[in-house]
Amino acid sequence: MQGNHTHFTFIAVFEWIPYDRFNDIKIISKNLYSAVWKDGPLYCRYDESHKDIFKREPTRNVALLRLDSSQNITDESLRNKFNRYSRYRKYGISQNPETKDYVMVIQNGLFCECNDGYTAMWNDGPLYFNYYEREYTRESYRSVALKCLHDSQKTIDEILNEVKLIIDDKISPIYGISQSPDTKDYILVFNYDWYYKNHCVSCAKWKDGPLNYGYGYIRSSDDDPLNYRESDKNVTLKCLYKNENITDEFLNEVKKYSINRPSDIRNIYGISQNPDTKHYILVLQFDYFEEYCVKCNKRYSDTRFSWCRTCQTIYSAKWKDGPLFYSFSKMEYIRYTNKTIALKCLYGSQNITDVLHEVKKYSINRSNDILNIYGITQNPDTKDYILVLHFEDFEKYCTKCNKIYTDTRFNWCRSCQISFLEQNFVNWTSENKKIDKFIQEVQSKINDYGDIILEWIPYNQFNNIKEIDKNDFNKTNSAIWMDGPLFYNYQNKKWARVLEKEVTLICFYNNSSDIINELLNEAEKYSIKKFRDTVGIYGISQNPDTKDYILVLQNGYCTKCGEKYTDIRNNWCKSCQLNNLFTTNWTSVNEKVGEFIQKMQSKINKPTDIIFEWIPYNKFNDIKEISKDGFTTEYLAIWMDGPLNYNCDRKEYERNSADKKVALKYAGISQNITDNFLNKAIKEYTINNDEDSLKIYGISQHPNTNNYILVLHERYFKKNFEEYYLYSAIWKDGPLYYDWNKYSRESNQRVALKCLNNSQNITDEFLNEVQNYSTEKYSNNILKIYGITQNPDTKDYIMVLEYADGGNFCDYWINNGNHKNFNWHDKIRTLNNIIKGLKEIHQKQMVHCDFHTGNILFTILRKKTYISDMGLCREVSNMNKAKIYGVMPYVAPEVLRGKSYTQAADVYSFGMIMYVTATGRQPFANRAHDEVLALDICNKIRPKIQEPEAPKCYIDLMKRCWDSNPDKRPDVTEVHDQISSWNQYINNDLFKQAEEYRKANLPFFIVDQTTTHPQAIYTSRILNSFTDDLKYDDNDDDDNSKCLDYAIND
Repeated sequence: MQGNHTHFTFIAVFEWIPYDRFNDIKIISKNLYSAVWKDGPLYCRYDESHKDIFKREPTRNVALLRLDSSQNITDESLRNKFNRYSRYRKYGISQNPETKDYVMVIQNGLFCECNDGYTAMWNDGPLYFNYYEREYTRESYRSVALKCLHDSQKTIDEILNEVKLIIDDKISPIYGISQSPDTKDYILVFNYDWYYKNHCVSCAKWKDGPLNYGYGYIRSSDDDPLNYRESDKNVTLKCLYKNENITDEFLNEVKKYSINRPSDIRNIYGISQNPDTKHYILVLQFDYFEEYCVKCNKRYSDTRFSWCRTCQTIYSAKWKDGPLFYSFSKMEYIRYTNKTIALKCLYGSQNITDVLHEVKKYSINRSNDILNIYGITQNPDTKDYILVLHFEDFEKYCTKCNKIYTDTRFNWCRSCQISFLEQNFVNWTSENKKIDKFIQEVQSKINDYGDIILEWIPYNQFNNIKEIDKNDFNKTNSAIWMDGPLFYNYQNKKWARVLEKEVTLICFYNNSSDIINELLNEAEKYSIKKFRDTVGIYGISQNPDTKDYILVLQNGYCTKCGEKYTDIRNNWCKSCQLNNLFTTNWTSVNEKVGEFIQKMQSKINKPTDIIFEWIPYNKFNDIKEISKDGFTTEYLAIWMDGPLNYNCDRKEYERNSADKKVALKYAGISQNITDNFLNKAIKEYTINNDEDSLKIYGISQHPNTNNYILVLHERYFKKNFEEYYLYSAIWKDGPLYYDWNKYSRESNQRVALKCLNNSQNITDEFLNEVQNYSTEKYSNNILKIYGITQNPDTKDYIMVLEYADGGNFCDYWINNGNHKNFNWHDKIRTLNNIIKGLKEIHQKQMVHCDFHTGNILFTILRKKTYISDMGLCREVSNMNKAKIYGVMPYVAPEVLRGKSYTQAADVYSFGMIMYVTATGRQPFANRAHDEVLALDICNKIRPKIQEPEAPKCYIDLMKRCWDSNPDKRPDVTEVHDQISSWNQYINNDLFKQAEEYRKANLPFFIVDQTTTHPQAIYTSRILNSFTDDLKYDDNDDDDNSKCLDYAIND
């Protein structure tokens, strides 16, 4: 079997190797030996002249791996070994002439002789938590370091205490303990990468300690006060194996360290020698926090990431002159000075041919997705060539192909992944060309790091096979796949296996002449995507006895009822879980409530949905009243048990969120609970954890008052009460502004600080509001934002906004006496500024969603008008119609009836602002803002206004804006154009009559303000509880449909 040398630069040729070509053979374990291969492996180099050049690397250290059932070697056993040791380069096969055992000759990476230790391959591998699969899995065939405690006289307790110290002190990553079955020696199992870095290193206490100069601690009166020892000093011992004699190599190693203090280079205290092995030992400064580079012994440039600027192959730098680029304004090439670039050093690269081959991997085209290269330079001291590369987003490019990662979050490159799979084609075969081709084609279709890698799976990989179903064509078995499927471990950026994976086997009887085509047609019905409701396919196998072909599928069938899981990825069966919930022992005091709970529980459709429950009142503590009105009382409380959550490993619900903070909403309803109350709970709240609507956990009852209580998510208070608090402050430095070709600051500027309560973890809603404010200095009518800050004590995030000292619309024009001066010239100017701000929002394809006079702000000195409170502002395509939020008189009727906010809904709100501007009265100020008003608004009831209180042209535009049919409302551009045109007519008779009417009725203005109804609310709130009976019938196109004929229940 010869290696396939396709597009590789170097290929090791797989060959038959005579056993006498090995010497210095040493046994490492029962089936593993170390040896020196005198001739060394044969490499094929494929150069630019397209000629194959073969060359050997003599005196190569290798590992000899004894094959199982060695005298009777089979293709199957060879394939298993190839797959098991896929990470190691394989050189060939040999045979021991004495024992007749076959051995595979592989890359020396399975062991190292140092510090009484060796490395090995752990077949099962260590356990770690796989976040993608939501379970603990093993990383199979993991290289580990084994440290043998030879002839240990220590007791078991002493050994365990030593291991505990290692774990507690975090000296090194230790996986566990083992024992040699032959010698009975205990063995510590370490992380291979850590051990490889420190395999000649151990820590110790130096009893006497190093000499120090200066007055310090003196052990006795005989001690020299100027030269004292620091006793019991922690030190690091670095053993230089195979150095029984002092050599130049040994002395050069010593010279790498420093005797100067302080120093960026690790200190050396002296040299010692092991009296048994005669190996020399360097006594070094103890590296408590692994601050020193293991290559150069200098302190890491960045100790957080063990990054050494000196040794790192790739590092950043400033290019003083900078790269050339073409300036279209100057029509010539100019340089981008002081450009930050990445330097990739090609160590040992004095051969320019190799350098040019590396250069071709990069691009000079700025528009493609391959990392750009600016040029080549050379280190004048080492003569190593260095590639000068583009620095920005450097980490987003694949280290193998230099193209941008397909998934930059997890450094996953699709092209390199497919290339790896294609190269691995030679390591397996089903011995059927059609099946091999099918598997290869499916593997080439992966598009995501989470996709399943379809494989040919040897049948001996399955155990615990149990029959589930059987018919005339096939049978279905459950089984455990020992190695398990491949998955991409994004933490380690490599592929690993999920060991002991439960799978489903569909066995196709080999009784058809067209069995292969039937098999593959069936295989195409399954997916390599991991969807909740789709069974994934892991691979194809074959029973070697019956020759039946087998599809290996994701375990998609419930072990209780045999039906397909509702959610395959989480092993969740809706029918079985509902049966469990309905048989749960719980009782409520009311049959209607019990039926309601079962109705809510039957609505669950996925494992993340909330399980609605009857919650005994004694499960709450730390109950605090938050709000109270004539109808309801609201509390914040701690639910001691917390809600049920689905455990996909155990396939059952459990409680793991103890002391859950919840909102308790007292409904003021006792034993005679109504259907209307329960139906409102269904419509207003949700058990779907994925929705943005308010979540409901269950229902409870106060034992004394018998009042029923809705148990809600704590966000209820954030949605229904003010999430922010506002205050003003003086910004000492002040904001930056651009003036005369430079930036300057307006010092001691008063600003508004809008603080988001409990915002230690910044939210998308907060950032969405930030980006919707204006950053333009001369933006006319959107409130400006200067930046973000954070309270150092509470850690709450704060928006720094322009300060509007005039307050909101009503504060400025209505409530402080300014109404006397609010003439029609000012009214038109104010409306013009407001509509310009709304036009700016709509031109960005956004909707304000909470447009009313409380969100219109004024500045006194600059006489500016601004639109504020951009928190609900959304893109037109990203509306949430589940939540109705705002001031009821300003909310468009179609929104009250359950449709999404639109730009036409903003125009409706502007119509109401026109009403306030003209009359000085809030719309519907004389009545409660409840279900009745919501119904009336949907039935085309509007505030009353007539000439001469406002000009006819004004009233006509206002009524068009609040038309019940959104299609008949003017758009914002038309409204802006018409209002702007009124400036030239402000002195005509219509506006003069309106101004005279305003002045004549000023004495009655105060009287109107005192008649506001106590339940007329002009701050934004959730309105769903008032609008549940107003929903559109999806089949009814009439904007005044019969659903509006409902009576309002008392």
